[in-house]
Amino acid sequence: MLHWIEVENFHSFLETTRIDFTPGRVIDDYTTLTTPGGTRLNKVCGIFGANASGKTNLIRALARVSDFIANSFSREEKAMLPFKAHFFAEDKASRISIQFEVPDREEHSQIVSKTYRYHIEATEERVLTETLFIKTSRLYSRVFERKWNGTDYSIVGVGVRYKNNLPERVSFISWLARHEVPVAVRLTSYFRCYRNNDFAFLKLPSFFGALDAVEAYRKSDALKQKMVDLLQRWDLGLTDVQLESRKVTESDGTERETWDAIFVHKQGDKTAKLAMFSESSGTIGLFSQLSILLQVLEAGGVAVIDELESDLHPEMIQVLLDLFISPETNPKNSQLVFTSHADWLMNVLNKWQIVLVEKRECKSQAWRLSDMQGILGRENHAARYRAGAYGAVPREIDISYPPLDAEEKALQG
Repeated sequence: MLHWIEVENFHSFLETTRIDFTPGRVIDDYTTLTTPGGTRLNKVCGIFGANASGKTNLIRALARVSDFIANSFSREEKAMLPFKAHFFAEDKASRISIQFEVPDREEHSQIVSKTYRYHIEATEERVLTETLFIKTSRLYSRVFERKWNGTDYSIVGVGVRYKNNLPERVSFISWLARHEVPVAVRLTSYFRCYRNNDFAFLKLPSFFGALDAVEAYRKSDALKQKMVDLLQRWDLGLTDVQLESRKVTESDGTERETWDAIFVHKQGDKTAKLAMFSESSGTIGLFSQLSILLQVLEAGGVAVIDELESDLHPEMIQVLLDLFISPETNPKNSQLVFTSHADWLMNVLNKWQIVLVEKRECKSQAWRLSDMQGILGRENHAARYRAGAYGAVPREIDISYPPLDAEEKALQG
């Protein structure tokens, strides 16, 4: 369960920015969760702002650091690290810190958890500093610290004996997990429960998201059945989604197996089957989003979604939010962090669940709506946002044109 994330010198965020997931004093029991450690946290967090303000970069930090911790050992050795500095500070390292809570064991029918803080400073070429702390009382104790000294790494704490041959572009947690160090195994398993829609394919989100969804549903019959049940409940005219394999011949003559989703419709005794991309963009969008959200709800992780409203009707966006807010569909206290241009969603969320992002002088900055003075809990946030009362809205653009000269006037009659 994510407590907070802090970024500095990461993509468009040059200065330190922290997003806290603890709610305000007024707590809505339906939209917040209580961790085993007794901390109140938001189940959902919506990030709003103008185009190119930095919304995607903010959630990209969370997606990249979680993937780095969980999977960096399996990446190609020469692959660049996902920590890109601001273009005005490329000579400095990116910095990301997060605080999170992980279920540890069960005692007397109660889940016992541990709270950690993780800090990394890195360039695209190597990790410079990586530190893990654990909460032991009101204070935090160091689990390990890894530092680059110019030629190799110095290690303090857990994992000292595994420092030899430590790659420069691998998380020490991921490295220790490969050596079956218990705390590292536990943390890599936790961060594998973070899921996101791939930011590399945002130009064609429905296409690539649908292909990824087919793979996810193919690997889990239970996941596929939950998706079908929800689509039927939402009355989209579907009775089933079937996954079918077929052979594709490559240019060199070799064959490979690929999978398609076939959407089944019934009316009386008649049945019609449509290929996935013959369906509406809204149906494809739900099919894709559910593959991510249902996996997170099942595992108890964090879903990181860019442009949640993409291709979806407003009522469907509300339904997806309800999957996380309702204790019945979210028994493991999963969290959803999303960006959106649908400002009406601000009236669905509480003020401590709304994050605004703005870019000035090529630098992004972000803040929670509840951090602003004089914001009432139940005011019309969407209307006030559109009116510019909160900032983080597109500025007016001068679209006036120069007067026509004599030749242009003649051409226009």
